[in-house]
Amino acid sequence: MEQTSISDNNRYPAYCYSASKNDAEFVNFKQNPIYRRILEHVPPQQGSVYLEKVLENKELHLSIQDWEYILRNDSIGNPDKAQYSIVDLKFECSPTTLRYMKVLSDISKLFPEDILRGGGYVKLV
Repeated sequence: MEQTSISDNNRYPAYCYSASKNDAEFVNFKQNPIYRRILEHVPPQQGSVYLEKVLENKELHLSIQDWEYILRNDSIGNPDKAQYSIVDLKFECSPTTLRYMKVLSDISKLFPEDILRGGGYVKLV
């Protein structure tokens, strides 16, 4: 079978499956080198760039409660985190989470009337 993406390498899916079945492994799965090769490798400086882009988007209106909900993602798997701030709000966050938020921001620009808060970060209607 032809490899269709970098994650289509047997090691990554096998590791994800293994971590999902093993509580001790799951606690720190975002630190595993196999996982980090695919995800959780965004440097803190790039996270700052993503955060800037998210905050510039006037279509996306995120409250403090929205950010608190989103940042819960970083309570799973022990990702590396960095310090960031929005005005007076200082917080620790995985740069990868900010990359996901940048994707949400891009989607909200394309479909501003279709963005609703829902499961995950966003639900398109």
